[in-house]
Amino acid sequence: NFTLGGQEGRSFGLGVTYNHPALGSDVTSLQLSYSWQEFFAMPWPGHHSLAYRQVGGVFRSEDGRDSVFGVGGIPNQDIASAIINSTRVGNTGYLRGYPPGVLRGSQYHLANIEYRVPIVEVERGLTTLPAYVRRLHFAALFDVGSAFDDFSTDLLRYSVGGSLRLDASFGFFVDGMFDLGVARGLAQDGETQVWLFLTNTI
Repeated sequence: NFTLGGQEGRSFGLGVTYNHPALGSDVTSLQLSYSWQEFFAMPWPGHHSLAYRQVGGVFRSEDGRDSVFGVGGIPNQDIASAIINSTRVGNTGYLRGYPPGVLRGSQYHLANIEYRVPIVEVERGLTTLPAYVRRLHFAALFDVGSAFDDFSTDLLRYSVGGSLRLDASFGFFVDGMFDLGVARGLAQDGETQVWLFLTNTI
């Protein structure tokens, strides 16, 4: 991967989950979900790029269940276990700057915007150790979203932040990205959130 993720293009996805007693379910329910991504290469030198990602879902059930979706900040991760077991957390899909799952409801909508800046191409390992560092880069972050039963603009939450990221390989073939970041929630329930976790390369 010689660029910071996608440089141009878009993708869109839709999902439908339907449950009914005739299909073995206890209740009738319907869940709709969507995802939308856009990538833009900046016109000035330096290979800067802008990434936009929006996800959301709506759930309806005949038994009146709600609060099936939760929106909030990044969960905790054991980095040592993540390296050993080759597990990763996503670097989008969070409302950074707020406690995990702080907002709940029968539907949610969340947008993550990242302005990505390359810093240095490293492309080297340390003697014969099974680890290899590829590059260091920075992302300016802006998140907006909420989870709710009935929409109101008062329910929207915003945050801004920044993230320093280091791409690496472990065992010479398993890629990962160390993400060291900070974000501040700008609305009710907002907090200053600092994280260090291992995620997939972009």
